[in-house]
Amino acid sequence: MRLFFEVGPTQISPMGEAPLTWQELDAYARQMALTCEPWESLLLIEMSTAYMEGRAAGENPLGIAPMEQVVG
Repeated sequence: MRLFFEVGPTQISPMGEAPLTWQELDAYARQMALTCEPWESLLLIEMSTAYMEGRAAGENPLGIAPMEQVVG
């Protein structure tokens, strides 16, 4: 989780806020001299996408809070 928030859960693009890209994650890892396993990089990308989806859902005033959602 520390790395997720260090790199930033999202990035700013010309179209507004967007999930992290492979390029952004690779650039961060190179600058910080980090070695990430492929599954770790994939997980960070998926977490970023989920974060963006959660933020979008949270903007809906009639949405159901994640803790109150029933799955299954």
